[in-house]
Amino acid sequence: MMNNHDFPTWRCIVQLNDPDAVIIDFRYHLAWNVVHRRSSFPDPQNAFNMVNDAFFGSSSSVGSFVSLLWLAPDHVHVYLESDGEKSVEIIAQEIKRLSESSILGGASEMMLNAVDGNDLWDKAYFVETIG
Repeated sequence: MMNNHDFPTWRCIVQLNDPDAVIIDFRYHLAWNVVHRRSSFPDPQNAFNMVNDAFFGSSSSVGSFVSLLWLAPDHVHVYLESDGEKSVEIIAQEIKRLSESSILGGASEMMLNAVDGNDLWDKAYFVETIG
């Protein structure tokens, strides 16, 4: 059985004056949970900008555009644009690692409930291509 992620939605742009200049643009919706689905963001509206900055800040490091779509107390939804140079698996793990470090390093207790250990994000994630 095929899943949506087996056939990526992508956009290819060829400039007429330079047929060798092909631009490929993959777009993804990703979602993942906080470890143990604990309510780590008690006031998502207050924490949204801080968490979005952490995701956006990882954009250049992963070679993609990353933006927070939705922040819930126990999970996130993320928008990702990629040129296809790296797999979505590698990008997702890098985004999670970089954002976790940024969020845990800069969050106040009002924005982030106490986190046990060093992990914020669960290892699993959901991904689908969007057009």
